[in-house]
Amino acid sequence: MINDKIVSDIAKYCVLRNISVKEFGEQHLLIKRKLNNIWKEKTSKYLTWEDIGKVLVFLFINGKKFNINKWRVIYKLVYYTGIYQFELLNLKREDFNFDNCSINIKIVRLVLPRTVFFPLNIRDDLIKYFSSEIEGINVFNLTENQFYWHTRKLKNRFFNGKKFSWHALRVGFRGLLIRSGMDKNVALYLKNGRVENIDLNIIEKEYRERIG
Repeated sequence: MINDKIVSDIAKYCVLRNISVKEFGEQHLLIKRKLNNIWKEKTSKYLTWEDIGKVLVFLFINGKKFNINKWRVIYKLVYYTGIYQFELLNLKREDFNFDNCSINIKIVRLVLPRTVFFPLNIRDDLIKYFSSEIEGINVFNLTENQFYWHTRKLKNRFFNGKKFSWHALRVGFRGLLIRSGMDKNVALYLKNGRVENIDLNIIEKEYRERIG
């Protein structure tokens, strides 16, 4: 029987090397529990979808003509893809591929072009929204002032002990990747495209298995 110190060290090693705890045989369930505690500690600072749901309810109650259905789709898309605010403002509907639930992100500023994926259960929400509003300046007809309105409304507001910002919403994706045990190279590519010679089929397969 291995002691708690060895279990903890092995779990940390699994995090660093991104390897399966099953490689450690009959002790893998004990190590897995320790690993889950480490992931929980590492990701506790990130917004979860539960936190974001509370943000949306607050904005709906405190904002005039706040279209909660539209913004739920936007928040969900940012949370599950990790795209930047300036990338969102540059997206067009032609960048969306509903066959494999992906988005073609063009090069903007210093972030490299890449293909990101979104969960299958968001597809219907996007299609419904697209059919309800004609595209104008960008995919959601957003302006920077609309983002600033959210920031002002949510100033000094905490949700489950976490402060909301557009940056916090985007990096919530990082917490999602860590909790899911996503391959590090795949995670790095999805966040900023800074991985060369990586197969998109592998990325999509990993994303579907880990996120949905």
